[in-house]
Amino acid sequence: YIHDWAYNGGWGYAISVSGVDILVDHNTCHDSNFKGIHVANCINTTVEYNHVFDVLNLSDDVGAISGDGRENANLNIQYNYVHDVGAKELTESIKAVNPDWKAYPGYAFYYDGMSSYFTTTGNVAAAIYGGGILSNAGRHNYIYGNLFVDCASTYVDAAGYGYLDTYFDENGNYKSKKKTTVPEYVHF
Repeated sequence: YIHDWAYNGGWGYAISVSGVDILVDHNTCHDSNFKGIHVANCINTTVEYNHVFDVLNLSDDVGAISGDGRENANLNIQYNYVHDVGAKELTESIKAVNPDWKAYPGYAFYYDGMSSYFTTTGNVAAAIYGGGILSNAGRHNYIYGNLFVDCASTYVDAAGYGYLDTYFDENGNYKSKKKTTVPEYVHF
């Protein structure tokens, strides 16, 4: 049971994992300015039966359950319940001062940075200020059998930079050549 993190500086995770043969299950994570559960560069990792809510309160362009990294294989995000996510109040107050500010609202599930080989199934996401799921810049990500209810923007956004058009340079910096559409595996 993890609550009230990321208040000093507004950055941090309830749970962050990287490695091989990891199981993240049966956790309750809530009341935070940033992410709930984060996986990066994992192999044979399962995130299941977690309850994540009231997170991303001072964040945008992130996810309650998120992933990134180019060294992923066999990641299963399944049977999680994510709800009441996003920085709606923050976004509205910032836009009142700066109407040109373009926020990218948070998502229930957010896979970025060439995240590949994620299977997202059997999850429930409700009352999300942003979107249900964003799968961006990855390949072989399977999204099926999820329930998305009351998402303010998109429910499933499974397009982004093509795998062959993205790379890391010799210094480890993420680069892209051009924007393309990635064939994802999305079933409704």
